[in-house]
Amino acid sequence: MQNYNLSALKVLIVEDSSFMVQLYRIMLSAFQIKTIEHVGTLSEFTQKIEKFQPDLILTDWEMEGFDGEEIMRLVRHNPNPRITFTPTFAISSFTEAKKIESILKSGVDDLIAKPVSAADLYNRIARFLLSPPKYVRGPDYFGPERNLKRLEREKVIDAATMEEENDVVWL
Repeated sequence: MQNYNLSALKVLIVEDSSFMVQLYRIMLSAFQIKTIEHVGTLSEFTQKIEKFQPDLILTDWEMEGFDGEEIMRLVRHNPNPRITFTPTFAISSFTEAKKIESILKSGVDDLIAKPVSAADLYNRIARFLLSPPKYVRGPDYFGPERNLKRLEREKVIDAATMEEENDVVWL
């Protein structure tokens, strides 16, 4: 495993299970990430996101009273571009194709299957930092272009016409 300096990253964990929060904190600390915050409710998230402005969000997909889709709407439709383009990794135990399709369509940057291993999480963070995605926006999708291409292959979204503007491709 290649060694990268991740110490300057600010990570926000969105998770309602204290056990999982502790597990993620241990992993992230092992990567030398020093600034780690946690929220367990939707109202905590809305209060924390603007103040903390994380470099990465790790969110469970299914939580008590809210879900990852609500988190993604608040991130991708935020008027602050610093928030809108925050890399967001969904963590889920779902394996059904329709659920995975729904998660990807929400605009997450990556989907990590449970159980999460430290090596997998580290490699995904490093891969993202080394090769950040280009984002695309359309009537039914706003998120990383690579997910759009996957969804197109699966005939979920038709992205026939694209117009490029900065780091966002408009559909």
